[in-house]
Amino acid sequence: MRIILVLLTVFLSSCATSNDLEFVSFTIGADTFDSSNGTFERSLCLDDKDKIKLTLLLKENEKRELFELAKLDVIDGNLDIDDLEKICVSSYPFEISYIDNTGKIITSCFSALRYDEARVASFVYALKEVKELPKSSCRFY
Repeated sequence: MRIILVLLTVFLSSCATSNDLEFVSFTIGADTFDSSNGTFERSLCLDDKDKIKLTLLLKENEKRELFELAKLDVIDGNLDIDDLEKICVSSYPFEISYIDNTGKIITSCFSALRYDEARVASFVYALKEVKELPKSSCRFY
């Protein structure tokens, strides 16, 4: 019985570890988000306050949903590039990345005109804590 409990514990801890490797991040203009630690940061570009940083407490099902949304966003964002690796170059940064359970980073770039089509961004911006943040005064040209 003790051996079964030890094996079950090892199995469950290895499953938890593999899920911890999967996370999503994005940069949209003045905003950055990282689901591995739930950090959302907005640059304000104000004289009295440069940045606001908050930690979003996401449930496991929300993290899983974000990961699935990021995979869809990256697929959509990389439809036209064939086998080329995309490098995001813009004066208005917009990039979505996810890291799968093998540790591989998969990235896509969106134009400033299409960032509102990103499912991950829509999910994060719909959260109450993010909605209540002041707007950024940063300018991107």
